[in-house]
Amino acid sequence: MRVRVDGVRVDEGKKVRVTLTLEGVNAKIERAEELRVALEDEIRAFEADLVAQIENEKRPAAGQEIWVFRGETPSVPISWSIRIGEFLYNLRSGLDHLVWQLVLANGEMPGTRNQFPIYRDENKYDRESRSRLRGVSDDAAEIIRELQPFVGRRDDLWRLQSLGNFDKHRHLNLGTAIVDDPEHSLNAMPDVEVRFEQPIPNVHLLPVAKNLSACWDGVRMAVDSLIPQIELTTPPR
Repeated sequence: MRVRVDGVRVDEGKKVRVTLTLEGVNAKIERAEELRVALEDEIRAFEADLVAQIENEKRPAAGQEIWVFRGETPSVPISWSIRIGEFLYNLRSGLDHLVWQLVLANGEMPGTRNQFPIYRDENKYDRESRSRLRGVSDDAAEIIRELQPFVGRRDDLWRLQSLGNFDKHRHLNLGTAIVDDPEHSLNAMPDVEVRFEQPIPNVHLLPVAKNLSACWDGVRMAVDSLIPQIELTTPPR
């Protein structure tokens, strides 16, 4: 009996050579990269605009030189949160598509429970990854294990997992405008005046600027590590 998996012919119950494609994986990751670059460009412009509103004041009589921000609380566009969600979704989905291709590359039939596992808890990973990676080769499964947050405490993929879950199930990932001095924040209240005793070289948005690149780096490392496990073949004639 023959069945079809994403347009690929597979002999049920046998290991056969199939036509694999990374087109979907690459398309999703490329889309995430487009979103990341566009967002980071807009974030830099937003930060530069806030920096321009921080004024230097010299007070010779008091022997003071201070930096002052006066104005409305900076409003981070909510549309950025929507686009961050799209960015996270495409990266996470790209990893799941990669596992699907790894199963096909191993001559097995993917199933509805196949997905890329991401866990901080090693015991939970050992319990649940078996079904997530059913049909994946032992070599590929070992690489995926080495990429887990509980190994070497790499948090890149965990940021992707946790931020993605927040976006899907709880609330938007909101950006907050902060200055370099951690004791002060520009996200305070309307018509604020914030004073600093030293120059403020930059304004940052968290978690936006901090986490996009980390999530991207984690997925890129995973994909680059696993692609060699996939053998691309020509369609059977």
